Amino acid sequence: MSEIVFELQSFVGALPLRFGMTSEDVKAILGEDGKVSTDFLGGMSLNYYRTGADICIGFDKDSGLATHFGLGKLSAVRFRGLDVFGDATAWQSIVRMSSDCHEWVGFVHCCDLGLYLSGFHDGDTSQLGICVYPEGRYDKHRPKFKPFALS
Repeated sequence: MSEIVFELQSFVGALPLRFGMTSEDVKAILGEDGKVSTDFLGGMSLNYYRTGADICIGFDKDSGLATHFGLGKLSAVRFRGLDVFGDATAWQSIVRMSSDCHEWVGFVHCCDLGLYLSGFHDGDTSQLGICVYPEGRYDKHRPKFKPFALS
């Protein structure tokens, strides 16, 4: 399988993966070697840990459809022209693009971009991660969010 370059598109997905896909749709693109687990919300999670596909796909527990794509540094990921894991300053550029940026439970949520960053804020590059989600996914948690700004 050739390496996939995941193109993050706000509120749409990590193309070629899109929100609303079934696990079978995902397997048709990424292969059958994903490991199945249960996520913290009780939904199914499909995890791939290999060069070119370091990704966790979360599925809604009721509908069974994809609701988030979390990508790690073994994946090739682009967002609005940025090489997310190839450019050490990409996370800062992403935060600057957002006019609605907050911290919650250790993640930097760029709500207007439909994504959150993990591991970018503490300088430990072994933890780099980015997750995209559909519009409204974390709205019920917004009262707990704290404003985030680059220092």
